[in-house]
Amino acid sequence: METVKAGKAETVQLGTQTGTDSPPNSSSAPSYYFVRILPNLSQWDDKWKFVDAVDGRPTKISMILQGDKDYTHAVVPN
Repeated sequence: METVKAGKAETVQLGTQTGTDSPPNSSSAPSYYFVRILPNLSQWDDKWKFVDAVDGRPTKISMILQGDKDYTHAVVPN
């Protein structure tokens, strides 16, 4: 994500708050979907996996960034 800090453009990476490396299931806690700005740019660390239901299907992914609540995301297969 591109942002501006102290008037200067900066690239930051959003990732998991819990450091998971497994897909969610029906019993996953809401915190699985929480988002944070990662301290380092990394292709491999602090990523999410998607449920099998999105494989090969058009999918809507929403990032929900609210100043007074946890940042989170939603994945909805079409």
